[in-house]
Amino acid sequence: MTPQEQVAAVVAEGGVPFELCGKAWEQKCHVERVSELVSATKDRVAREKGIDRSALRAQTVTEADTAPEPLELSLYDQARGVIGRMQLGQDITKFELPATFLTPFSAIQATEDVLTIISGTERELPDWQALSDPALTPLERFLHVLRLYIDMEGVRAAEGTGGGATSAFLMPPLKKPINSVIGETHRTRVGEIEMVSEQVSHHPPITCWEVEHQKAGLKITGNLSPKPIFHGTSVQVALRGTVLFEFTRTGEVYTASIPDLYVRFFGLGGPYNETVGKVRFERICAGCTGDERRLWADLHFKPRGTAGFKSKANRIDGTVYESGGGEGAGWRGRGGNLDA
Repeated sequence: MTPQEQVAAVVAEGGVPFELCGKAWEQKCHVERVSELVSATKDRVAREKGIDRSALRAQTVTEADTAPEPLELSLYDQARGVIGRMQLGQDITKFELPATFLTPFSAIQATEDVLTIISGTERELPDWQALSDPALTPLERFLHVLRLYIDMEGVRAAEGTGGGATSAFLMPPLKKPINSVIGETHRTRVGEIEMVSEQVSHHPPITCWEVEHQKAGLKITGNLSPKPIFHGTSVQVALRGTVLFEFTRTGEVYTASIPDLYVRFFGLGGPYNETVGKVRFERICAGCTGDERRLWADLHFKPRGTAGFKSKANRIDGTVYESGGGEGAGWRGRGGNLDA
């Protein structure tokens, strides 16, 4: 249930969204109270500094009457101005952005993107349950889980938040979320899949999250530390972290690193996002299957190239291996489609 739906449910049951000291506080009450507190603070500071606020307000009004009309800049014009102050290779997390470029929600709330991406893989309940089917061989299950991982990355690169169920925290273009405070948590649910996340570090920003599909017997946990780096015509979001896929019925555990996300400002088809980097996907625990072979895959998410041709988008090369050094299967695909 989204935050908006939760508030609506409380109101529908005759409750109030906010209550303080036994008094119901509507949004209007909050705005008025904050305005009173801000005004009182300004008066106190003015008294301490010996400033006449009424005279200062009159002077401000006079200056406003004679001042020229401010030039309204579009978001893209402002973005060009901000980019002009950046240096190549600069870590954007340490760059102060104007409030115009901030969303009204925090980065941990934006982790709902993980759920919307998973729902964007368009799997029905039988498909989820088939992942832990005991009739599957370990290699078959490995390939099924690998396909899920690649589909998730394909949805993230091609569609982002819009790839699955609609999130309550949509990420507009040229915007970044507010930095999460340490200890901040967020919980959400889409269908049978539930997610809870927590901010465990503020600097550097590190978010941990857990996604569970009880009917499928699958738990996906992850930790993520994004580091956006400016490259002139693009921004590289270096995603440092790990994703674990755990099956409660078989005890098998799979792990994978996360490829980087690139936000390209220029291309033949306009701006676009793409997933780039080398990833290792590996089964690290055989559970109760009795199959102790080592299974892993080396994946390479390839960039479009300098021209940004759509025909070269979402290309993945990879090879699946088993213990002993022999290749289990080789394939090449686009957008997460396996051709084994």
